[in-house]
Amino acid sequence: MNLRRLLLALFCGSLPALVSAVPQRALVNLSVRTSVGASGSGAVSTSFTIEGSAAKTVLIRAVGPTLAAAPYNVTGTIADPALVVFDRLGQRVAENDNWGSAATSAALVSATTAAGAFALADHTKDAALVVTLAPGTYTARVDGISGATGTALLEVYDADTVSLTPRLAYLNLKSAVASGGTTTVGFVIAAGSSQTVLIRGLGPALASVGLAGTLSNPAINVFNSSSVSVAANDNWGSAAASAPVAAAAVTAGLRPLFDGSADAALLTTLAPGAYTIQLTGVSSSAGTALVEIAVIDADRTDFAPALLGPVLPVANAQSVGATLASTLAIGRPAPTYQWSKNGAPISGATNPSLALSSL
Repeated sequence: MNLRRLLLALFCGSLPALVSAVPQRALVNLSVRTSVGASGSGAVSTSFTIEGSAAKTVLIRAVGPTLAAAPYNVTGTIADPALVVFDRLGQRVAENDNWGSAATSAALVSATTAAGAFALADHTKDAALVVTLAPGTYTARVDGISGATGTALLEVYDADTVSLTPRLAYLNLKSAVASGGTTTVGFVIAAGSSQTVLIRGLGPALASVGLAGTLSNPAINVFNSSSVSVAANDNWGSAAASAPVAAAAVTAGLRPLFDGSADAALLTTLAPGAYTIQLTGVSSSAGTALVEIAVIDADRTDFAPALLGPVLPVANAQSVGATLASTLAIGRPAPTYQWSKNGAPISGATNPSLALSSL
């Protein structure tokens, strides 16, 4: 079978700008309890962007065994999750399997306390890592080891106790939504001032870049800590606030949504505190969706382009005649795409996906 190796390159109109203003801490936590399959196609991933001029320490956890024990007693949890963190180009920068056996276990305990997260049970096979990362966009992926499957809690915390000025400005979560089911994503707005955020539930937008099995009609509903709905949307383009929502996507460096698409998106200002996003499929539709949370304020700065999950790495071999799906990208200014073959740019191949039958 004739295989060809292709590479997708992302470019911005300029390099990331130095931060001229001091961005205020905004998002401090994202968490989701979701079903994780065996290593590979069943993996669950989250991407996040660190904004600022200095590195930030984050705590990332994939919790399964601790949830199964008292006092949580959650059934059907994954027995052995593993975490891998990729940079914006799909290169591994950190990984962990079995947090208690890591040389950084003491640092993990300290970071857990600093972040206000619940403690992991000693000597469990939960996965966790604490890592200091330069500004940029990263993807954390959780897989099941040795075919392990089940429910896991995937979490990202701002664990920086030294400097609060670099911040988490963007978080996302890719998850499968079952027919009649709900994916619930939790996040926390930092103490201080209210924060405007753009929240999107993408399904058709993923299909537009060649991803199969996406949710055809997502809807999102945002609840505060008292379980009161504070914002909701289905079919972003039909909302009266569609123009501000579209402008906010540009501010955040996100891919614009097509007019009239069935993706869900809303712009809202939230007081400090904990919130949850419920993502459902309209009319019990099912499929893969991407939930996004982006900070929208005057402190947003330019940053390097990055591929978001769910498709990593950026180079992949496929059979001629197939479609090599890339993924959504993030970046400010807006990224452009260029596919290459054997190191040479392919003329006209400037879309997020590429059909190999034409090569």
